[in-house]
Formats: sequence, structure tokens, C-alpha cells
Amino acid sequence: MGKRILRVLFYLLVIGYAIISIGPFLWSVITSLKPTSEINNLAIDLSKLSFKNYIFLWKKFPFERWMLNSIWVALVVTFGNLLLIQWQDMHLQE
Repeated sequence: MGKRILRVLFYLLVIGYAIISIGPFLWSVITSLKPTSEINNLAIDLSKLSFKNYIFLWKKFPFERWMLNSIWVALVVTFGNLLLIQWQDMHLQE
């Protein structure tokens, strides 16, 4: 019986932590869908949510270029780390 209570408490703790961790991400997504005039309003009016901010971002700024730059940096860093790890492993085996 004691193990069952501990397991339930553990799962409640994990679920609570997941909700706390996901909350800010969901709030950011919802806020990004609000019109600019509604950003400071804490209430969420589902009828006013739209993707206009994303369309504006895509048209106004070189978003595609930013994404390609981010992908390039991620690839260079990943392969650089793989090479360094390989090199260190070779020297540690000697």
C-alpha cells in the first residue's frame, strides 16, 4: 500500500511539473496569435486569435534566411562537436 501511495505522489509531481513547464510555452504561442492591441490583456478571446503576426513577420523580414542561418549554425556546431569527440577518443585510446 505504501508503494502505491508513493507512486501516485510521484506521478502527481511529474504531471504538475509538466503543466508548469508547458504553461509558459503555451502562453507564448497564444500571445503570438493575439492582435497587437490585445497583447497586454490577460483574457484570451479565441475569436480574435489569428496568424496575421506570422504573415507579417514572413513578409516584412528575411525569415527564410534566418532559418537557413540557424540550420547552418546547428549543423556546423554538431559536426564540429562530433569531430572533437572523435579526436579526443583517438587520443584517449593511445
